[in-house]
This record gives sequence, C-alpha cells and structure tokens, in this order.
Amino acid sequence: MGGGGVGDVGGHGAMEAISDAAEEDIKLMPDYIATFHKWMQRQGRKDSTARAYARQIALLFDDDGKSPASMATQEYCNITKTSFKNKVCNNQRSASLKLWIDFWQECDIKTLESSKGQNMYQVRRSTATPPCRALPSLRIAGARKNESAGCSQLPFRTNSCQFLPLSWIRGCPYETALISLGWLTWVDLCRFRSVATFTSLAGDGEVVARCHHFTYYCDVGVVRVSSRGRKLTVRGAGSAPCLIHLLLQRRLAFAFHYIDVTEAPPPALESKLLRAALGAMPYLKHIILPQCGWQTMASLRKLLKALPDATTYELKRKSSGRY
Repeated sequence: MGGGGVGDVGGHGAMEAISDAAEEDIKLMPDYIATFHKWMQRQGRKDSTARAYARQIALLFDDDGKSPASMATQEYCNITKTSFKNKVCNNQRSASLKLWIDFWQECDIKTLESSKGQNMYQVRRSTATPPCRALPSLRIAGARKNESAGCSQLPFRTNSCQFLPLSWIRGCPYETALISLGWLTWVDLCRFRSVATFTSLAGDGEVVARCHHFTYYCDVGVVRVSSRGRKLTVRGAGSAPCLIHLLLQRRLAFAFHYIDVTEAPPPALESKLLRAALGAMPYLKHIILPQCGWQTMASLRKLLKALPDATTYELKRKSSGRY
C-alpha cells in the first residue's frame, strides 16, 4: 500500500474503512487526473508542479485503489501524510492530496477533461487488479528485538544470489514473511523489497526499525566470494564505503535516532561525506564514537561540529582494539 504504509493495526483499520474504487472510477481516473491538472494550471501553479502533483495522484490510486471521492477526504490525507513513501518523496503525496481535496470541492466533477491517452494521466490499475491491502504490522518481533538490543547488524553482501531464493519469498505467507524480516541481511532485505508491493512496504518498515537504533559491527564486513565459492570477508577500511553509502541515503535520514559507530573504520569516520550525512539527520539524538583511532583530534572535532545542534555524543573505547 503506497498511500498509507502504516505500521500499526489502527492505521490498517482506518485504511480498510475507506471505500475502494469501482470499475467506473478506474475507467474515468485518467480523465479525473487530466481535469485536476488543468484546474491546478488555472490556479496559477507552475506546470512542472502541476504535472508532479498529477502523477502523485495517479501513483496513490495505483497503490491504494481508493475511489476518487474517498481520496478527497481528510481521513485518507491523514493516513497518507504519516506514510513512509510520503516521507521518501518529501511530502509530495500529502501536498497533492490537499489540492485534490480543494479540487474535488470546487469543481464540477460531472464535466471532465479528456486525458486523450496521454501517459502522464494514465493509471496501471485495471478492473481485474484488486486493491492493495495494508499489512497488519510493520513493526515485527524481529525489528523490536533489534531495537531493544540497541543495535542493528550491518551484513553487507555483494553476491546476493547465494541467499534467499525468490521462489521461497513469493510462496511464503505474509504473516511468516513478517516474522522472518528480523533475520534477513541487508542485501536479502533489498531482494525481499523488490518482489511485490506489500513486501516493499514490509521491508521499508524493517529498514526504518533497524536504522532507529543503528550499531556498526567491525566483524561484519563486505562478503565476497572467491572463484571456488569460498566466502572472503573484507574488514576495516574495505567496508567504509558501504557504511557511508547507507548513511547517505536521503530517504532514511529521518529514521536515524541513535547511532553507534564505535567499531567503524577510521576512513569512514574521517570522511567529509559522513559528516554531511550526519548533519542532515533531523531526528538524530545521540551518537557513540570511538575514543581512540583518530588520525588527528581535529578530525574528531570536525565530526562533532557537523552534528545537529540537539545531538549529544559519547566517546567509547573500541572492543576490537585495531582494524
């Protein structure tokens, strides 16, 4: 479910209470979107903004399958506003819905503009496609286990074909899949998210839960495979790009609240990219850094200066002692 993406039973029930689209709604939706686009242009919106909001309405309709009238309700707008996908796209979904509500109240819906088959107005949903349903809970036992422990392992793996077969994922009931999420590696989790809409949403919830209390472990590096199939683990500096790449994900910046990088390799900690990533995390409350191992104390001071104003820090001795 794209609009809601709600991580609790209450949100699931609220989405279920909103009316689904009828066959007539599906047929007319391109014309609704075309009329909405023309209405925004008459309101003085930039064409680029109007086109972007029109596409967001089409994507919401594809994801949730709610009727156009139901999408013009405050209840649906509130559910969408709290969704993961809305945060990923910088609240464009909720912004487009606010205009959709105004459009629905002001315009004569009986007189619709023709979409004329233009791609930007088209929707993928057909009469044979059932509406997507919300998952009962994205905060599964495995995610809560990781969060209560205050850590999330970081098993970067480059050869993902060795792990979970897609046939197993497709045939697995979603209740079982949810329970399994806490045991998936990061790469397995990416594969799980790419299978279908509901697995993407479940995977998003697990990623956010792992990032909330994130701990980097020095004994988990990049797993490579030799020509004979033997696993080769690259520790220390070799895993620095992986850590930086994860923390630089803009769509996850809001998810990091507590970070422990005591065991992170020095090349990652002294990177300008890491400082930029940490400074862009609006909800980062506390970070734990290594007490020793810095090339110069100036590197540590630069990192501390880059932290958000409300973020506290702690210096901790490494358990491994070296990289």
